[in-house]
Amino acid sequence: MRLQCYKMLGTTNISSIGGGTVTGAISTLNSNMALSVVPFTYASGVASQFLFIRKSGSVVTVNGYVRFNSAPTATTEIGTIAAGNRPIDSVRTNAVMAEQAYFAGENAYFTIGDDGMMRVTPNAGNTYTAMYVSCSYHAQK
Repeated sequence: MRLQCYKMLGTTNISSIGGGTVTGAISTLNSNMALSVVPFTYASGVASQFLFIRKSGSVVTVNGYVRFNSAPTATTEIGTIAAGNRPIDSVRTNAVMAEQAYFAGENAYFTIGDDGMMRVTPNAGNTYTAMYVSCSYHAQK
């Protein structure tokens, strides 16, 4: 029985993590993995936003939407991600231009330059004022 417990649980000493209890160790390790909020500033053409930019280790994730003052018809700046959280190289992914997230819209390109500038490039003739996006990348060191 004792041998089975050693095989299942191991013999690593956790007395220095979370007070030495399994619960405390798990809690401490989980809190050390907490996401951090990535600071960024918006460009003047943005009417409202609901962008979440989070960082875990070196991975940055961008999720949410941006509503513009008027429908962008060319490449439009969204805002700038703070230094230390910018991509190693430029990131380009698909986004959706629509009025509501659950309505079909048009495809667009969402880019983040290595300078941290976020931009959207809609299709020609775009009439939608909101962009929905989700992407992840490795941040500069």
